[in-house]
Amino acid sequence: MTKMKLAVIVARFQNSMPTIGHLMLINYCKAKADKVLIVIGQTGTRLTFNNPMSHQIRHEMIYQYFLNNKNIHVNFLPDQK
Repeated sequence: MTKMKLAVIVARFQNSMPTIGHLMLINYCKAKADKVLIVIGQTGTRLTFNNPMSHQIRHEMIYQYFLNNKNIHVNFLPDQK
């Protein structure tokens, strides 16, 4: 079976570190596709109990776990209120 060109993950990643479930999902997508795009929501509001981490912090967290993988990209999706 041939690999897909792109796998897209839409997630919040509002934990202090990626969970085992996050890592399993990303690794599954890496195995199935040449490139993985992770889309993180971006509220643009102050930090709250439900949104305790800024999108920059979440991007850095993912980047640190997959530092040497040039096929994983992180983009932001602004909230459409």
